[in-house]
Amino acid sequence: MKKFDYSTFKQEVLAKKIGRKSASLSELRLISDSAIDYNGVILALSPQGFSSLLKMLNISKQLRTNLIKQYGAGFADNLVSTLSRAMGVSKDNVILLIDQRKRTVINIVASSESMISNESFLNNVENIIGDSKLEIDSMVVRDNGGFTISTVGDNSEWGLTGVESTESFKFGLNFDNDPVKGTRLMPYNQRLICTNGMIGQGFVGVHQLENNKSSWDEFYNKIDTLKKDNFKPIEFSSTLKSIMTSDASLDELMSARNILKANSKITDEELETYAPLGATDLAYRTSGKDIEEFNKDQKKNAKTDVSYWDLVNGITDFASHNYGYSVSNPDNLQRFAGRMFVKKPDLTNLVVNPFK
Repeated sequence: MKKFDYSTFKQEVLAKKIGRKSASLSELRLISDSAIDYNGVILALSPQGFSSLLKMLNISKQLRTNLIKQYGAGFADNLVSTLSRAMGVSKDNVILLIDQRKRTVINIVASSESMISNESFLNNVENIIGDSKLEIDSMVVRDNGGFTISTVGDNSEWGLTGVESTESFKFGLNFDNDPVKGTRLMPYNQRLICTNGMIGQGFVGVHQLENNKSSWDEFYNKIDTLKKDNFKPIEFSSTLKSIMTSDASLDELMSARNILKANSKITDEELETYAPLGATDLAYRTSGKDIEEFNKDQKKNAKTDVSYWDLVNGITDFASHNYGYSVSNPDNLQRFAGRMFVKKPDLTNLVVNPFK
């Protein structure tokens, strides 16, 4: 562990204090979709906080959007007024997660078990890192008070066998605490050829931690299970072999480009290095087709000249290194790559055409 780096990181995490306040819904008055009154104290309300409130009152975000589209922008004000009246007679108790620096309600949850304090979780993570001989690979502090620590084991190197490949990896754990998404343990791997990190969200070892004894027991049991196999998820080998033989679909390629742009200041031209679309676009245009006119299903079935594995590695390379593109949320990109890794690639579902 790089102590001087970690010390600075820890200070920054703990400085972003997320307070908890237990309240009855009847004590809250919704002023707008971005402000709330709690017993005479006006607090800003984040978009996630408002969405959580809608969900508690059985109004989905999509339903709200559809209603506003149907009845006009003025309907939003009526909706807020209706919600306030519903809250005023509710007997439900909730927990407000409040960014104390910004006086902003980040999230509204039903139970105090929904989020573990940064200080408590950090103390547990430090003990796990020391006991398991893990090395910190990356650390991220988010503006909403959340954080991510990704680690690799010192004796976890593994090489792919059974296919022509020079790939090798190290494995470890990703520890994530967030006032919106909660507290999570996820496998983490580092591709050694170019030290790209990827967070696996669909493996057996993933655990959504709640602040109760049974959840903590399961959390540590999963760590012990992963530790016995040097933190390599049991599904990793078979999954890797299957995705290395597939090409990316147009939908997968365009989705990768979208998330890279959403989390950085990269241009379309620069994106070609990590998620190349140019050659594919040219090939379809040459055959008289415009990829921008394809619907979602067509894009999922449209071939590209980009391998699925190269696309995943383009995302992790971008997330794991500072190439001057002002990457804002590298852990978002590493999680996206992890979701791509564990899902079945679109083009593996194609059926060979016997009539060619």
